[in-house]
Amino acid sequence: MYLYNDSNTIYKRDIREYYPQMWKFPIKYKIGNYLNNYIIKKALEEIESNTCVKFQEDNLLNINTEGIFFELSTRCMSYVGLEKSNERQTIELSYVCSSGTGYVLHEVGHALGLLHEHTRTDRDKFVNIDFSNIKKGLEINFKIPNGTWYKNYSTHYDYGSVMSYRPNEVSISNWKQVTTSKLHPEYDRMTG
Repeated sequence: MYLYNDSNTIYKRDIREYYPQMWKFPIKYKIGNYLNNYIIKKALEEIESNTCVKFQEDNLLNINTEGIFFELSTRCMSYVGLEKSNERQTIELSYVCSSGTGYVLHEVGHALGLLHEHTRTDRDKFVNIDFSNIKKGLEINFKIPNGTWYKNYSTHYDYGSVMSYRPNEVSISNWKQVTTSKLHPEYDRMTG
């Protein structure tokens, strides 16, 4: 699974309604070598100040301890929701992803169970997706999941969501947009 980035804040999103495993609070975390500790901690603090989710740094976090391990990678990705209870879950961050709080917020959002805004079941009312402009193999990031597993609780589509992609995110060319607003072209400048 390849998941990517964004740069705003988390408020309301589609969230998976049923999980076989749930995070235990506070969520322990460890930041691997060569990542921007300040940015990662700032993102976690932003989540804490806007939600009931709490984090606790644990530099001894091992593979058999439930928590999040931020690891340097060539990509930015996270499993959606808690993958396995009583095991460490990795969030992969590239140098670029660990340099902006939006990127970190996006990936932690996935780990907490949040989906991309552009995969909401009602997304076709708000955005057009040009699948011909998506890089091969990344189409999965625009698939609408089974509606019985996820709910948006009647929240409005949020063009400025940290869980959205920029209009040209994962595009075959920076000049070709993948997503465009159906409501107003200026909204395209808000996404991602």
